[in-house]
Amino acid sequence: MKKKNELHYELYGSSVGAEKKGYWRWAIFTGREKKPLLVGSCYGTLPDAKAYAEAAILRQNERSQKRKTLPSK
Repeated sequence: MKKKNELHYELYGSSVGAEKKGYWRWAIFTGREKKPLLVGSCYGTLPDAKAYAEAAILRQNERSQKRKTLPSK
């Protein structure tokens, strides 16, 4: 079972041409939220777009971990 606050992404777009490159938009969501936490876009193949969205999730997780470890004043 997935965690409630687990981040996941959705890809939107299509690929064109022999190299299957295309313009992709991605959105990162938290749990069952309908409003995206982060959005972006990239140009390339579908595996490139997936890797880019997954890297964005990793960066977002790192940011949240840094916030937890910062000392409060």
